Amino acid sequence: LLVLQVPRRSIAANLGLRPLDIVKDVNGVAVKTRADLDRAVARAGDQGVWRLAIERNGERIETSVRI
Repeated sequence: LLVLQVPRRSIAANLGLRPLDIVKDVNGVAVKTRADLDRAVARAGDQGVWRLAIERNGERIETSVRI
């Protein structure tokens, strides 16, 4: 899922996302569409930590943030 914008002080910003990043998965759940992202975020809920795998400039990056 391609990231187009990252609002200041958003969860996306806290995760370190940048415009043009591609979200690959959230907490191990594959993300290809906005609906996939919504489902992955709903499943993540209040687990305490969200783990994201993204692609940036062709490189896979894994990041996490405590929610």
